[in-house]
Amino acid sequence: MERQEPIRCVVATRRGHLFDYAFIRNARVTCVRDRARYFRERVWFPGQTIRERRDGSLEARYPSVPSPLFEQWVMSFMGAVTVLSPAALRRQIHRSAALLTANHRTGRV
Repeated sequence: MERQEPIRCVVATRRGHLFDYAFIRNARVTCVRDRARYFRERVWFPGQTIRERRDGSLEARYPSVPSPLFEQWVMSFMGAVTVLSPAALRRQIHRSAALLTANHRTGRV
């Protein structure tokens, strides 16, 4: 009987890697002061560290996050969370937001 891949899947699941997503390393974001309390109440991704800034906003760091989930998570805050790094992720979110804006402005389907 040929052995399949269930052991690899179990190990990946235990590490929190349920899907074969590309991962972003050393992601940094800011959260505006108005949403800081809500943001601080949760651990959004493993390894999260949060620092309060002088203006009451927050800066969060994540050592490793799944790329598509992180992008969707940032966008779910509707502008209250901004990516500081990596730059490639900032550009991707900008492209996604521009497409979203264009589609809703024109009603294009």
